[in-house]
Amino acid sequence: MQNEWWKTFFDEHYIALWGIHGMFKHTPREVNFLVKNIPLKEKNKILDLCCGHGRHSIGLARRGFEVVGLDYSAYELDLARKEAGRRHLDVKFIKGDARTFRSTQQFDVIINMFTAFGYGSEKDDRQILQTVSRNLKKGGKFFIDLMSLVWIWRNYKIKRFEKAKDYTIKAERHFDFLTNVNYERRIITKDKFKKEMTNGIRMYSLAKLSELLAAYRLEVVRYWGSYKGESYGLKSKRMLVLAKKV
Repeated sequence: MQNEWWKTFFDEHYIALWGIHGMFKHTPREVNFLVKNIPLKEKNKILDLCCGHGRHSIGLARRGFEVVGLDYSAYELDLARKEAGRRHLDVKFIKGDARTFRSTQQFDVIINMFTAFGYGSEKDDRQILQTVSRNLKKGGKFFIDLMSLVWIWRNYKIKRFEKAKDYTIKAERHFDFLTNVNYERRIITKDKFKKEMTNGIRMYSLAKLSELLAAYRLEVVRYWGSYKGESYGLKSKRMLVLAKKV
């Protein structure tokens, strides 16, 4: 497995496969959920940690919130800035490492969306949560959106084949039960183009995540199984968790 695979994974091919415009269609529902359930207030300052191409940052800015988006991928940040500019929105996008980021201001709310966590070692994950705690006001809220570990286990496929746009994707997976890391190797082809993309994402149970959050003064206050507000359970595909800094 490539070390720190995430540094080069999120490029034009990732966007082509998972689609900036396709993802944007889910954004209004997700933003509405955040506004209602965190809940967000008019003057809240929000950090979108690992913001990618900025769809949540932009969606929140459209609702009038002051938003800063942080990500490591220069390519995705360029897309985010262009999209914000196209919509005439004032969003500050910063290139940086979520493990070490220090802001000159503290935030009322920090969000981490679309499984943008668990990309490195457990030490890396702890450093990210330390970043959250350091940059969050006391009493501030942290919202994290992850794939459900239970759903992954119940629906696991070692091999997968699919087509997306003009690409063909062949994927092979291996789950390490000792570390709860799901490793994936994807071969993507398009005409004469061929590229291998690898990743490894650590999955968390609700209990383990709650324990990890608590170590950084982040206390779980609510959790859900979907953006419809459904309870979290064995069949939930996602695990949405809201914590408060105490």
